[in-house]
Amino acid sequence: MAPKPAVRGRSTPARRILWYTLGLLLTAIPTGAAVGALGGVLQDLGARVPTSWGFLGWAAVAAAYALHEMRLVTLPHPQRSRQVPAGWRRRYQPRLVALGFGALIGPGYLIFIRTTAFYLLTLAVLLAGSPWWGALGWALMALGRTVSSWAALPSARRGQLDRHLGRTLLLDNPARLLGGATLALLAGAAAAAVL
Repeated sequence: MAPKPAVRGRSTPARRILWYTLGLLLTAIPTGAAVGALGGVLQDLGARVPTSWGFLGWAAVAAAYALHEMRLVTLPHPQRSRQVPAGWRRRYQPRLVALGFGALIGPGYLIFIRTTAFYLLTLAVLLAGSPWWGALGWALMALGRTVSSWAALPSARRGQLDRHLGRTLLLDNPARLLGGATLALLAGAAAAAVL
């Protein structure tokens, strides 16, 4: 759920989620566009990777990290150990806290990210060299991050958020397996597109 601040202020869970979503989009879209533009600049400087090699390289990395997501192998991936500042909840109004949390989470690089799919999105957008594809990819990622908050909203209204979070934790391993299987399918599709 979008965080509930300790500072007084008019707030509802739905309003906090909306502010959180706005914060996500305000930073996610420009970040994705910047990554795509960087890919375009690199291509203009002579770092253009032939499409077939780009697809095959992306497919190989995706296949390897599919195994990582399914916990069949352990591969390194960049991680930041810190999350968003919890102290904000004591200092700022509810909408500012939710907006700030979203703004920090939106780019994706400033927080701890459990899945490697985010880095494969980064690689794909760099290879595409398109600010538009980058903006779209990051916008979809940002909106996807709000799904769990909206799904928790009925439980929060009934005062059963802890129960909801407990059930969510039980889905962690199946979600990782599904993510790994999805990466494996995407890797196969990318390789098949070339071969």
